[in-house]
Amino acid sequence: MAEVGGKRQWLNGVFDFSITAHETGHNLGAKHANFWDTNGQSINGIGVNQEYGNDFDIMGYSDEYLGGSKRHMSAALKNQLNYLLDSDIYSVTTSGDYQIVAHDMQDISTMKAGIKVAIEGLSYSSKKYFVDFRQLFSFSDYISNGVSLYFQEGSLVQLLDTTPGSYYAKSDSALSIGRTFSDPLNNIYITPKKIESTIPKSITVNVNLGPFPGNTAPTLTLSADALTVGSGQYI
Repeated sequence: MAEVGGKRQWLNGVFDFSITAHETGHNLGAKHANFWDTNGQSINGIGVNQEYGNDFDIMGYSDEYLGGSKRHMSAALKNQLNYLLDSDIYSVTTSGDYQIVAHDMQDISTMKAGIKVAIEGLSYSSKKYFVDFRQLFSFSDYISNGVSLYFQEGSLVQLLDTTPGSYYAKSDSALSIGRTFSDPLNNIYITPKKIESTIPKSITVNVNLGPFPGNTAPTLTLSADALTVGSGQYI
């Protein structure tokens, strides 16, 4: 237990990395890293807030098995603490491609480290989608090859599961390359496109604001020059 924004914390004799770092995060001013739980029915539909529910964030569920020091705060929480300044984050107001660096790596100062999109279309709106990219979870292809998506309202930050109802639950919650998160009510569409070979690694994300009628699932058509062939015949 610790004071949020205060100096004191109570560890009750437990001094492992995850718990100590979690409580120190409270002292710095961070609140819990939560999860929006829709019971696997949707990404951001009807659901409940799951306190501590972001397993990939040190301010969520504390477990050394899940990575200990690899579990950085999300870029959204780092931004709240001014560890990442507003100048380090894209505040998107126009459609386009945005390149962000893996914010859990060293020497990230040459690139932006996150994307936030005001849900109500107003820069001062407290409701935002926040996107970040990580690389320290090398054991998770989902996290290291996609972007994490969050809902943010004020100091509340909730991880969203972009694959609701999947067998892997939160483990594959990231939005993977080529998949689009669609919020047609607010005309917001977010698509990670390509991991860039920068040092440290970065990822290009497309954000489309406004109606997006061309955003349709790809189709595949197969054809052959002959439908009936003999054994060993090439087609």
